[in-house]
Amino acid sequence: MHPKPDILLMKLFVYLSSLSRLQVLGVGLLLAALVGSIDYVTDVPISFTVFYLIPIVLVSWYSGRGFGILLSALGAAFHLFSDFHSGIHADIVVYSWNAASRLIIFIGVVWMLNAIRETQRLRLQNEIDQYTRIVETAFEGIIALGKNGRVRYANVRAAHLLGYAEQELSGKPFEELVPDETSRRLIEPGRTGDTVELMKPVETQFLRKHGGSLWTLVSSRTSFGAHNEYEGMVLLVTDISERKLVEEEMRRRYREISAMQHLSTVLARSNHLETRLENALKTALDVTEFDAGAIFMFDEKQNDLTLQHSIGFREGSAAVLQRWPAGAGITGQVCKTGVAQFVSDAEQNDDIDARVRAMEGIRGFASIPLITKDTVLGVMNLVRRTPHTFSIQDQSMLRAFGNQIGVALDNAKLYEAARSGEQQIRRLSIDLVRIQEDERKRFARELHDGLAQLLMTLRVNAELALKSLGSSGGQVEHHLHEIVALVGEAESEAKQISYDLRPAILDDFGLTAALQVLAKMFFRRTGVAVDLHVPDTDLRFDSVIETTVYRIVQELLANVAKHANASAVTIQLLVRGNLIALTVADNGKGFNVKESLAYHDDEPHSGLRNMRERAESLRGMFRVESTPGRGAEFAIEIPRTLEAIDMEPKGEMFA
Repeated sequence: MHPKPDILLMKLFVYLSSLSRLQVLGVGLLLAALVGSIDYVTDVPISFTVFYLIPIVLVSWYSGRGFGILLSALGAAFHLFSDFHSGIHADIVVYSWNAASRLIIFIGVVWMLNAIRETQRLRLQNEIDQYTRIVETAFEGIIALGKNGRVRYANVRAAHLLGYAEQELSGKPFEELVPDETSRRLIEPGRTGDTVELMKPVETQFLRKHGGSLWTLVSSRTSFGAHNEYEGMVLLVTDISERKLVEEEMRRRYREISAMQHLSTVLARSNHLETRLENALKTALDVTEFDAGAIFMFDEKQNDLTLQHSIGFREGSAAVLQRWPAGAGITGQVCKTGVAQFVSDAEQNDDIDARVRAMEGIRGFASIPLITKDTVLGVMNLVRRTPHTFSIQDQSMLRAFGNQIGVALDNAKLYEAARSGEQQIRRLSIDLVRIQEDERKRFARELHDGLAQLLMTLRVNAELALKSLGSSGGQVEHHLHEIVALVGEAESEAKQISYDLRPAILDDFGLTAALQVLAKMFFRRTGVAVDLHVPDTDLRFDSVIETTVYRIVQELLANVAKHANASAVTIQLLVRGNLIALTVADNGKGFNVKESLAYHDDEPHSGLRNMRERAESLRGMFRVESTPGRGAEFAIEIPRTLEAIDMEPKGEMFA
């Protein structure tokens, strides 16, 4: 495939541009001599004037006006000599006029080309000046690299960013500006191909003249010559150091907030003081990446610090740290003043115990007060076995840790106090129930042994009197019959009251037997059938627990008799693990549970709240399910032992 003419002409112009002015003049002289020779040897009246313009134009454009005029005169002379040789007879004036006119034309072309060339030069210079001003005043740095990888050009902004003068960057290897090979590979594209390639912006660290690095965003552009050879690269450098600082600050704040949130989550997992201390110390070590840590609690009575929890310390060190006098060493000072202390290298600080420092190899050391409401509850010490410089951000985060842990410990103490008070109240409540039941037991016994015995004696005497009167005392007989009847009713009522106050069978034979008797008496009194399901084995529980279950069943049956209008009741008693599960269901008219529980104490269903309070006093559960017209079901669960009542609620036991 043959090259196109315009390509050949372009290559010719490029070749001529690479020649010196004298070399171009030499080419022009050769061309003018060639044209003159052809003009001389051809003996035909053909004008070759236009062909002389070719070397004249080339020399004038590439070598300047002076050489163009010189070649114009030479061309006119060659043409005049050819006219004389052609044999055409003409007046000397004609020859002179022809020669002068050709010379004027040639010189005119030279002047015109020079004017065009100067105009283009000025225009190009203006564009170059304008481009230079834009480049020099650009906000971004611009660095041009040659094919050898050295700086060919750098604008003022680029030199300022890197701390150099403009001239200092010229000729400097690119490897000195960007030492990191990975960054250079990201910036430099492959040096093959035949097109200019614009690379995606890359974050790169440049090395400044006086040390330090500069974060930049670099856009690189490469170009290739006509023969696909690599010619160089231009870098557009944007300073992003402030953005990097902001990003780093945001990352730091995010880490700090995440650490605080994680610490809050960990502290909220348990209300127990020991568990909170352990979780807090683990989290602090995980977040700060320290090697070991310890938490001391302040003992106001002994006026010293007691080691509560430690991680990463050897047994010998922990033994030394068991008790620490308030005010002694860094830990004691922090406890007294409430001001955190940070030591970059413990070997330069004598306030740290020499024994522990030697055993643990302590270098970096932080002592943080655990503060709440301006009160120091304890101190947290964190240890590194290498020197460590604590930044302002590190110190701020550790102080925040101390404040948060202090508040969590204060809440844990309050919880422990509240829990202890709750247990004490519960024990008092149980004791009160026990006292009440003992009093009822005593009253029932006295009632049975006193009033009932008297009434029985009265009845016996009345019967004897009745027998002794014979048949003559009709009126007396009538009254005595009434006395006997009333005394019999009084005796039955006294026995019922005695049983209701405290059934003796509950003490003698236990809960199962008492419920069986209660069901039979309820059926005889009301006619409502009772389907009772109790364990086959005779299980015994604490009297308080047995009494509570019995009273709840007694109250539920009384409610059925008064309000339910039921024909059958089902009672089921089960023992499941640590629980006593009681279910009482009837087929009565039912009721609205929400409205019934909202009634005041003097209204009909206040007994429901009484039963719920009985169950909850033993840390139990009381649930009611009922719908008007569909009966009611009551479910009660309470611990089977008093020891279980004092335990922390766990899982499904108290759901």
